[in-house]
Amino acid sequence: MSEATVERLVPGAERTSSGNNTFGYCGYGPSSGRGAERWLEIDSRLYSATGAITPVDSARRHFDIKWRLARQVTEERTVTLEEQPGLGDQAYRWFRVDRSRPLAIGEVAVRSGNVVITVRYTERTDGGTPSARQRQRSLEEAAAVAREVLRNLR
Repeated sequence: MSEATVERLVPGAERTSSGNNTFGYCGYGPSSGRGAERWLEIDSRLYSATGAITPVDSARRHFDIKWRLARQVTEERTVTLEEQPGLGDQAYRWFRVDRSRPLAIGEVAVRSGNVVITVRYTERTDGGTPSARQRQRSLEEAAAVAREVLRNLR
């Protein structure tokens, strides 16, 4: 992830990260003492062969489970959930609102071969109801970050 992208989306962010050979996580949030207005989270999972299941089939199964789970009722209210064409082998974009806090969450999940990447871009909302413009921006930013991550994987 480029520093310019992080600074544009989460100015003055502090980074947290963890990972191993098959999983990676990076979170960017406000630095200590600053108001928590925006967050960016990226996780990636690399799938290997499991018995007779190929790495690509493992990733496909994981992605399909994520898609099914996204359609279930949660603590968050789904505003839109749709497939995202033109991004990886499979992708969806999901915009939701946290019911307990005034947060708008734009998420894009992508499968490319045997890798699944999930990007969440979260912002506070005014009055708890995000505007159509905020929904569009959140989803576009999450998709742009996913594209950047995919480019860096190659």
